[in-house]
Amino acid sequence: MATLSGKQQIITFKAEEALVEAMGDIPNRSEFIRSAILAALEGVCPLCHGTGVLSTHQPGRSSAEPTPSRDVTSATRTSSCARR
Repeated sequence: MATLSGKQQIITFKAEEALVEAMGDIPNRSEFIRSAILAALEGVCPLCHGTGVLSTHQPGRSSAEPTPSRDVTSATRTSSCARR
């Protein structure tokens, strides 16, 4: 996992009540969130290889899947991919 160094900045985000409650018993929430974000950014999606984009020409993508309505080079952005 990557190490953090240098000047730190504060980042804030909104969270649903259920997430806030689930994190309530975590002793060091900041460290937990930093670790989770770094782990997610280091994981590369096996389908898009970290680009966040799936095209019709990628290995493992079925030709039976619908082709995007735009040209063949257009792609579908994947919402669950970590982009590098």
